[in-house]
Amino acid sequence: CDGFLFSNKDVVVVGGGDAAMEDALVLARTSKSVTLIHRRDSFRASKVLADRVLSHEKIKVVWDSVVAAFEGKKVRVLPNGLTVELAEDGSVVPEDFSKMRVKEIKERLDIAGVSYDGIKDKEGLVRLMHEAMAEASAAADSEDGGMVEEKNALSRVRIKNLKTSEETTVDVAAAFIAIGHDPNTKFVSQQLEMDQSGYLVTSDGTKTSIDGVFAAGDVADKVYRQAITSAGSGAMAALDAERWLSEQGYCAKAA
Repeated sequence: CDGFLFSNKDVVVVGGGDAAMEDALVLARTSKSVTLIHRRDSFRASKVLADRVLSHEKIKVVWDSVVAAFEGKKVRVLPNGLTVELAEDGSVVPEDFSKMRVKEIKERLDIAGVSYDGIKDKEGLVRLMHEAMAEASAAADSEDGGMVEEKNALSRVRIKNLKTSEETTVDVAAAFIAIGHDPNTKFVSQQLEMDQSGYLVTSDGTKTSIDGVFAAGDVADKVYRQAITSAGSGAMAALDAERWLSEQGYCAKAA
């Protein structure tokens, strides 16, 4: 559901089942490229999905391999939304905007809210980008420059071939892990009814096997597992809980 955040960027997907195939195909719609990493030499996924992945021009499959390490860089988010990479000593790493594609420059200017109307050539866009970056950096250094955030960002994935032990590196902006789901339900494993995969069993909405206990989100949903469906089931559980409390006489009567 957050693949659009990495539009026109390189991403990786880890897995070999239907979920991994679906993730790779969805991401390929908007991402620049998708590298699919699988620990075996064939997919567990259905033949239909596997064939679609293997024939997709934007998806590259890396067989017999696992992720050795996720590596990244430290970035500073400036007040206007632009980011700069930081070296280990905290200094800003210079960036050559002239090596960026025109589309990438425009995307970053859009983030900063800087208009480039009337600018037709790449040199003009590069100059505007330098000006926007200088202005944002100056504002960040001032006392009232606004909020500045520093965070770690994924920049590359180190891949290890299980047969040869050879390691390669892929530059990426995001990684999507699709190797199965482990619902966080162990803390009630001896109390509530679960299925063989560890998901809570519900009935009549969000009711569990114990009266007055309700389940919502990924602990009970093995199909959709999306933020929006979890939020919806959370609202259902809240309504069910409120109704149960009223039936038990715990809710105060209206004045």
